[in-house]
Amino acid sequence: MNLTATRPPPPLQRAAAAAPWWSATLLAATLLLPPLANAGTVKPAGGAVTSPTPQYAQPDPRSRVLVTLPVRTPLTVYRCFPRWCEVSVGQEVARGWILRASVSVPGSCLQLVPLGFKDLRRQEGGFRPELDYNRNGRACDPEDLKAEKLRSAAPTLAAGNGRS
Repeated sequence: MNLTATRPPPPLQRAAAAAPWWSATLLAATLLLPPLANAGTVKPAGGAVTSPTPQYAQPDPRSRVLVTLPVRTPLTVYRCFPRWCEVSVGQEVARGWILRASVSVPGSCLQLVPLGFKDLRRQEGGFRPELDYNRNGRACDPEDLKAEKLRSAAPTLAAGNGRS
């Protein structure tokens, strides 16, 4: 009978040795999900169609076409990605997806970027020269957003004259 004492492994080694395979997946998901969790917190915005475009059931041109939208159709825009925007048209049509190049939403970069309208190219319907502060052909890119934040902070600083 061997009565020599052995020290238990440190807590992290114990947890790693006893943890099932899915705990690593859960940990990875916990670290990656916070940006996704905030995706639904942006308020939808009103917009319009800039060129005739089909509204798809999924963000894939091979998916079912819900309806073809004519120019100037009012939209509710929920979120956008580099190529697609999730939108709805009135009460009678379900949510669907249209190409981002066919969507225009009024507002500043500070309002548009949370919706997913960043790096708008000149060819896209949502591009407006007044949003391209550095005149590089991409509106609401990181430099434009920084410039807009500085411009929006300037009146606040001027009103307070920097004094407490």
